Amino acid sequence: MTRLIPLFVSIFLFYSLYPAAAQQKKGTFLNPVIKGYFSDPSILREGDDYYAVMSSHCYYPGMVIWHSKDLVNWNPVSYSLDTYMGSIWAPDLIKHGDTYYIYFTNRQFPGDPYKSSNYVITAKNIQGPWSKPADLKIGNIDPGHVVDVKTGDRWVYTSAGNASRLSKDGMLTDGTSKVVYEGWPIPDEWEIEGFALEGPKFLVKDGYYYVVWAQGGTHGPPTSHMAVVARSRNVDGPWENSPYNPLIHTYHRSEKWWSKGHGTIFQTHKGDWYVIYHAYENGYYTLGRQALLEPVTWTKDGWPVLKKGADPAQPLPLPVPDAQSPEYFIGNHLNEFRIGLEWWFHEEYDPLRYAVDQQTLTLKARGESPLKDSNPILFNAAEHAYSVAVEIEKSPEAQAGLVVYYNQKAFAGIGINGKEIIRYRRGEGNPQDGYVLKDYNHFHLKIVNRHNVVTLYYSDDGTVWTKLQTGIDISPYQHNMLYGSKACLPGFFVSGSGEARFKNVKFEILE
Repeated sequence: MTRLIPLFVSIFLFYSLYPAAAQQKKGTFLNPVIKGYFSDPSILREGDDYYAVMSSHCYYPGMVIWHSKDLVNWNPVSYSLDTYMGSIWAPDLIKHGDTYYIYFTNRQFPGDPYKSSNYVITAKNIQGPWSKPADLKIGNIDPGHVVDVKTGDRWVYTSAGNASRLSKDGMLTDGTSKVVYEGWPIPDEWEIEGFALEGPKFLVKDGYYYVVWAQGGTHGPPTSHMAVVARSRNVDGPWENSPYNPLIHTYHRSEKWWSKGHGTIFQTHKGDWYVIYHAYENGYYTLGRQALLEPVTWTKDGWPVLKKGADPAQPLPLPVPDAQSPEYFIGNHLNEFRIGLEWWFHEEYDPLRYAVDQQTLTLKARGESPLKDSNPILFNAAEHAYSVAVEIEKSPEAQAGLVVYYNQKAFAGIGINGKEIIRYRRGEGNPQDGYVLKDYNHFHLKIVNRHNVVTLYYSDDGTVWTKLQTGIDISPYQHNMLYGSKACLPGFFVSGSGEARFKNVKFEILE
């Protein structure tokens, strides 16, 4: 079909739909390197291969394993957690000996949101299979692994500057911890969410242990979050703060990237240094925190600083210009229904609930409605403006639909039961009088999200569409209003009884 389009139109479409790829043609890239709700990035290099894992919160299967050769194009290759535990935070991906480890925090949502525990999973192959979670028997959040280079002893650091000794296999602590670091003193005049010392990520260089901490609070004001650096000659301190702190910070709300922080410093196989971290995009809190990459240099007195003149809102030189990873566009994979790579269930995950055959997803009904416990299946659209359309066949007793979903109380969408069309707004469902379908068990639905304004459509044949009159502003559907550290993700639900089949998913990026 492309051959029938004039050349200049083809070029325009390529550069419009794939801006990161377009920048690479000029030897540059444009942040974010991993779009959407992927927060708390942890990165591991093996030779010239790079792997990353990030918080998956309440989306399951969780903790996607991403792979890249060039640090700009990332492809999901596996997932590491299929046991529903709660909200999964701040993983630390490391390799010790011949074993891969992911240390992570589990917070209880729903339930007690302040109850947390820390776990570890292991694998002999980065793509799995991964072990069942083992409880480290320590509190706090955000475990970070480090090895004493002199003795080989293993340690895990957690929030509030705590350190605990690990067993030799890295699977357990003795249940005790000690505070070894007090954090960097944040100026009183800065607008922050709280002190929130968390997210330790380690590296060893030139006889020093360096640790990058997050401070200031992950959410809240645009200037809240930051990443600070400390170093020590010993694995358990005492720690010296960098005179150049913070390493990463949003200084003014006019910047493109807000709440920048939670960084991991690493060295490429070419010898260059970078930091990967997360941030919200100004005006698009609904997308969640996204993964950004910036170059790092080292001062003469041995401290990491951001490369002078580099701006994460502008094109930056490619970090590995002679490497190439496949360009990843999620729309090319949605009809494959790769559960755990593009598609995740909100909260509980039951592999017996669904089946995939010939690019059709069959999903058993669950719960009374999306208002309660339907556990919709969602994907990370991660664009400012997009449309999603799908063909649905369902059992007469089921209700099925298409939603943009934050949680059970905050979503927008359209659902069809056996006799009527229902519009969902602010998590409330209202039957739509005057709108009819020829067949209430076989139909097409579409959602258009233009810059956080959602419009809803239905169709009998997928060609002629009827638009519901009400446009829905979803910009309040984000953490600062609703908690949970999530994003507004599009996807499907089926409730009541019976099942529904979803196929012909069409995802389009809009202006």
